Amino acid sequence: MSPLAEKKLKKIHRLDQFILYKKLKVLENKPEPSGVKKLKGYNLFRLRVGKYRIVYERTATKVYVPIIGHRREVYNLLKRLF
Repeated sequence: MSPLAEKKLKKIHRLDQFILYKKLKVLENKPEPSGVKKLKGYNLFRLRVGKYRIVYERTATKVYVPIIGHRREVYNLLKRLF
């Protein structure tokens, strides 16, 4: 997980953090759970978790999470980063 994703995750409400951590654990074991979509124009995927999004990149051996955030802001962050 990137430092930006960790920083954003710490600012989220505790209950939502718990749910996001559970989804991150699922991603570790199964890189493409149900509800995952590929983002157009990027080699990234997104997972919806309520009003939050986990944007991640998967390789053959692991999953890297550059961004976690509210659905309103995550795509703007994505444009600035990539």
